[in-house]
Amino acid sequence: SFGANVSSGTKLIALVVEDGHPVTISSVKDSAGNTFTSLASVTGSLGGYVTAGLYAIDTPAGDVGTKPQITATFSGNAASGILIQEVSGLATGTTLAAMIDGTPGTSEAATVASQSQAAYTSAVSGEYLVACFTDNGGPETFTAPSGYTTDPNSINGNSSADCCIAHKNSAGGAETGTWTFTGTLAGGAYLVAAFKVAAGATNATAGLAPGTGTVLATSPVQTGSTGRAGGTGSAV
Repeated sequence: SFGANVSSGTKLIALVVEDGHPVTISSVKDSAGNTFTSLASVTGSLGGYVTAGLYAIDTPAGDVGTKPQITATFSGNAASGILIQEVSGLATGTTLAAMIDGTPGTSEAATVASQSQAAYTSAVSGEYLVACFTDNGGPETFTAPSGYTTDPNSINGNSSADCCIAHKNSAGGAETGTWTFTGTLAGGAYLVAAFKVAAGATNATAGLAPGTGTVLATSPVQTGSTGRAGGTGSAV
């Protein structure tokens, strides 16, 4: 759950990851049963099974003033992680087209010391661009591509699965960058997408220019498959 109460007019974003099992993400919901929209996902087996999915929802009215619990459900037993953000200043909507500029980029890679982020082109500059990463353990330590701000609650150097959202302004063109790794190298999965900004948004935060989303709150969760009922992973 979030560490602070969420606000009206914001967007909740979740990066859900899983390591070591050939499973898919069935759903992501808040504690009231509101379903997040699936924006992008990648499941691969290069260097071991790994799954990542990017989800979002306009903050439901019933969640405002509370710290909602976000739960991811999987198709089977899962060693999972969830990183959740609350971001203001983003365009509202319930569909991929309403929320995201173009088609998100996805890719996977085997064990490497460096890897280009997934290919993606944004059409508009100044949007909330996220580059997401997970791996199948290691443990390895990642460094996000230059120019991005890594969410401080990202899970790094974990022996089960890392979970990272890094963000910056979109360039309005080809978005490029290289992840680098140290430690026990592992296979990974990558997602890149730019969230559209609400008309007239003037929010700003460290490292982001006016017009992009403001990251208000984030929270990480790491779970293991042992003792998990029904193959679910829950942000608790």
